[in-house]
Amino acid sequence: MQCKDSSIRDVLTSIVVIEVGGQPCLLFNLLDITERKRAEEILRNSGDALELQVRERTADMEDFVYAVSHDLRVPLMALEGFAQALLEDYAERLNDTGRDYCRRIVNAARKMDQLIGALLDYGRLSYQELTLGEVSLERTVEDALQLVAAYLTQKNAEVKVDPPLPMVIGHYTLLVQILVNLLTNAVKFTPPDRRPRVQIGAEEQSGKVRLWVEDNGLGIPKEHLEKIFRPFTRLHPEASYPGVGIGLAIVKRGVEKMGGKVGVISKVGEGSKFWIELKGASNFSPSQI
Repeated sequence: MQCKDSSIRDVLTSIVVIEVGGQPCLLFNLLDITERKRAEEILRNSGDALELQVRERTADMEDFVYAVSHDLRVPLMALEGFAQALLEDYAERLNDTGRDYCRRIVNAARKMDQLIGALLDYGRLSYQELTLGEVSLERTVEDALQLVAAYLTQKNAEVKVDPPLPMVIGHYTLLVQILVNLLTNAVKFTPPDRRPRVQIGAEEQSGKVRLWVEDNGLGIPKEHLEKIFRPFTRLHPEASYPGVGIGLAIVKRGVEKMGGKVGVISKVGEGSKFWIELKGASNFSPSQI
């Protein structure tokens, strides 16, 4: 509405039919909402600016992660390559100690490369935007098992899946990565004289689905049950059970990123039962995310 002073005001108008002296009339109600509209515009602009800032920072973080990956891994590859060349081309000129040093350099370079990769995976979960939706746990488990099939065969592991596995609200790719970590951990931490056995199942209750991965491995002391989900936590010598100690940290962060929970029940010498809990897909609609 244009006022007498030529200013423009936003108004909310309602029209009601009334009777005056027996004659029908129209009653116009005008509510000045100019300030409210200005406040909405400020909020809208602020939201757009914040979204833009988040996108810019995410892009900056992705560029940083790529640079770290490249700048750290290139010299490691050179280090490993030259040490391997020494072993292959100059082995006869080196004594046993020299050859041992070269092998140590190669192994250390490879271990550092694995550590960098694990750290990047862990850090990427901090800024990665996830679009959640309905995910089939049956398909997720099946695909994760295919990815670790060679490792399971190498370890002569037996895996049993107890259907049904319900639908959940999550992120398919991240769930596959989480299950791969849980499966490899379940098989890896098994005594050498024991055949690894893993059982996968799910329980649904009060709109939540709890997927569990149970093993017959070493088990975890009670005082370490919470600690094992922290990065770089190791309970066993690396020589016997190699790894970088970040797999379960990725599991925890990934599940929490999807709005879920993670935990473990364990008994030393008998095995562990790791579980992740996510929202069930029953009566799901995208607006709920």
